[in-house]
Amino acid sequence: MQIFDFHLHPGYDFHADVLSPEDFVKGLSAHGITRASGSAIHKGDTNRELADYAQILPRLNREAYEMQLQFPDFFSAGIHIHPDFVELSCREITYYAQKGVRLVGELVPYLMGWRSFADPRLWEILEVAQQHEMVLSFHPNKRPEDMTAMIAQFPHLPIVVAHLDGYGLFDFAMETMRSRENVYFDISAHGTREGMLQEAVSKVGADRILFGTDYPGYSPAPFLESVQNAAISTRDKEKILYGNAARLLGVQ
Repeated sequence: MQIFDFHLHPGYDFHADVLSPEDFVKGLSAHGITRASGSAIHKGDTNRELADYAQILPRLNREAYEMQLQFPDFFSAGIHIHPDFVELSCREITYYAQKGVRLVGELVPYLMGWRSFADPRLWEILEVAQQHEMVLSFHPNKRPEDMTAMIAQFPHLPIVVAHLDGYGLFDFAMETMRSRENVYFDISAHGTREGMLQEAVSKVGADRILFGTDYPGYSPAPFLESVQNAAISTRDKEKILYGNAARLLGVQ
């Protein structure tokens, strides 16, 4: 069975040293993961002076894209944007979209000096992402009304919210997927618990739930077990583990 880890971070060094690109891929492959996507992130680039992100964002985006170039059959890059840098963010989207990048995110606003998804500057950037038929992935905040405002603004932009059961937002996830056909959730990090997938699939189906881990911050093992042991059909497991992410990002 093919496995697509939709949510991870090259360069992640919050709990350990940075893995080389080769060791990053090797570690995932050891768990049977055959494809992956995500944005680069480093602890030293978080909670910096706001002006610093004019240099940090392009560097992180370049790092992710270079990994895609190095492992084109394994890794799909995700890029960062920032509402305080509208022109820069729009340029980054256009530049990487022209190079075949499909993913914006996972965005981690609280680590990069911004918090609100109901920000007209962010929406201006996402208009460009939507025009380029990109996919948006973001870390949720604890204000459902904030996220709902953004989601409602972009009904044609595929949106993946991270951590399906994280922050006590499971009910929000179910209601959002029922009401918005362009919204997906991944199960990475603290986004999974026993019985969660069975409950989610019974309520909204399996077509918009994605496998993810937040590797290397988390081992893939418990997330794989949560899918493999879930009381859902083999077909639904295949969708969650690979098919949904591959369809979103145009991977054959």
